[in-house]
Amino acid sequence: MKSKHLKTVLLCVPFSLFFFSVQAETNADSLYITTMKSAVEQMDTLTQKDDIQLCRMVFERVHRLYPDDWLSLYYVIYADLTSFYLDPKSANSGRLLEESKKNLALLKEYENGDMSEIVTLEGYYYMALIVSDPANNGRIYFTNTISAFEKAMELDADNPRPVCLLAFFEQKLPEMLHSKRIAKVQHDKAKELFSREAKDPILPHWGERYLSYII
Repeated sequence: MKSKHLKTVLLCVPFSLFFFSVQAETNADSLYITTMKSAVEQMDTLTQKDDIQLCRMVFERVHRLYPDDWLSLYYVIYADLTSFYLDPKSANSGRLLEESKKNLALLKEYENGDMSEIVTLEGYYYMALIVSDPANNGRIYFTNTISAFEKAMELDADNPRPVCLLAFFEQKLPEMLHSKRIAKVQHDKAKELFSREAKDPILPHWGERYLSYII
């Protein structure tokens, strides 16, 4: 019943967007903010792939109406990667990764985007590639993963996501591949950054749950 209600709510939002997109720019901006806020709030609570993919549809339709907006495309990718991590062995996991790859290439072209967040998402994508085939992809993409998170930290030292995700990722590597970074120190640093982060309802604010997996 919950999924059915969620489907009704989420699918109604894009149609409202369509009908009202011809209004004045001020109204369009208000509609964008309202729709994105609602969709992001949903994403923060969803735990089922089908529901997350419904939410993805909202972000995708917002992006079609606002093609210059980097955030809606960002959340399309984030929704696909979140769906992948919930069930890496599912029949459509390959499609989710292909979609993420394609959309990441487009997202990186946005000059108005937050590059620290975009590069963090790229690192998250590389992590997913490794999860999809650890034996083969681990040796291929572990450098890409680390480099992406390190670059994201250089671009914005106050972004908690690359700090947290890199600490999480590095502790999963064999001992010989560990950096000189100390997991506990990185954990505490990321925790502090999350606590200081402005809780904007639309801007990226995910990732804090990974702190519980860092030893």
